[in-house]
Amino acid sequence: MALAVVRDLREYRSPVSEEELAEFESDVLAGFVLARASAGLVDSTIRNDTNHLELIRDWFGRPLWEMEPTDADIYFGKVLRDAKPSTRTGRAGALAVYFQFLELRHKVELHNLTGRVVECPLDEMNRPRASVEPQLRIPPSEAEIEELFAGWREELVTCRKFGPAARNCPSRSGCRPRRQRRTRRPPRWASPAPSPRVLARAGPCPLDELRALRQAAARRIAARPGDSSLAIRSWIEDRAGELPAGFAGDVRAWLLVLLDGDSRAKPRSHTCLYVYFGCVRPHLENWAPTRGHLREITAADVTAALSPLRGWQRRNAIAALRSLFRFAKKRGLIFANPTTRLKTEDIPRSLMPMTDAEVLAVQQIAVTPAQRLIVALAEDPQPARSDQRKDRLGNRARQCRIPQAAPAAPRRLPRTHPR
Repeated sequence: MALAVVRDLREYRSPVSEEELAEFESDVLAGFVLARASAGLVDSTIRNDTNHLELIRDWFGRPLWEMEPTDADIYFGKVLRDAKPSTRTGRAGALAVYFQFLELRHKVELHNLTGRVVECPLDEMNRPRASVEPQLRIPPSEAEIEELFAGWREELVTCRKFGPAARNCPSRSGCRPRRQRRTRRPPRWASPAPSPRVLARAGPCPLDELRALRQAAARRIAARPGDSSLAIRSWIEDRAGELPAGFAGDVRAWLLVLLDGDSRAKPRSHTCLYVYFGCVRPHLENWAPTRGHLREITAADVTAALSPLRGWQRRNAIAALRSLFRFAKKRGLIFANPTTRLKTEDIPRSLMPMTDAEVLAVQQIAVTPAQRLIVALAEDPQPARSDQRKDRLGNRARQCRIPQAAPAAPRRLPRTHPR
């Protein structure tokens, strides 16, 4: 076996020109696009990868196979430092796939042409990380699907607006219902058309069944306290506990009767409870230093407490105190009702006169002639008693320059609807 001297053949090859390298780079990119298309990727994905590669090539200024890890550090660490994580991750992924293509298809050819060994500039140290890791979507089980639709049906019972909720609820066939629109407006003399019905694309619409379900559930909720009353009951317990010890128990029982009702009274709304308690609480706190129970409060105490109140505050306070002491008298908590002769007075509605500054502000806002005429008439509501007022009012009316209205056309009566 003989030994021979081995020589590098690149010494005897002609150097590659820049035009040949540019053509080779174009051929490599075209082959990369064709390989990605044969892998089954859509055109948008291939287009995004090529756009990323072109942006990196424009920044680098040389063929991408000459890119070193230090160049990748500068590009992804400084140039794309403030870019979105999705942009950095997508561009790094396109560059890594491109170098995998070079290593698999053109590694030897590139070594012969340029003397370089193709190696991806991205490694475990400088590869950008995605901000959110992809998560698998596991389909729900039959029990979870049944629980979802059961909760959807129960939500229809306590929803604020039943109509939109029923339209959004899927029908028995599993499709979303759609609203039927009226394309023609009915005549004015015709009877009002019924509300738009909810139709499903396939199968009958369960709107009537949903309404029956809501009514039945409402009856069950009225029979027993549900989740909607838990909040107001806890509120009653908290607010009654803040009152003095002599009034806490009676006020708590009074609020519960207002909430639930009794044999001769209907339940009150939650707003009524808030208003009544807000009117009663300050008076009970004022009576607490000298009075220890409701039975110790006299009519003089009630009159003194209501004397500084006016308007709706006085009216609401009288209604709340009468309700509280009527409850206490009916339950035997007091001997005499101190609010027997209290009556809610009607609040007169009076107009307050406007100041000169307010009138001037309104005059500046008025733009149209009709608005200016209204301001002039409002400033002088009483009939003119002197020629000076008549002249002033007439001058203001003439300044308005109101055009004469055209004669009104005779009104055409609609035909009677045939029966």
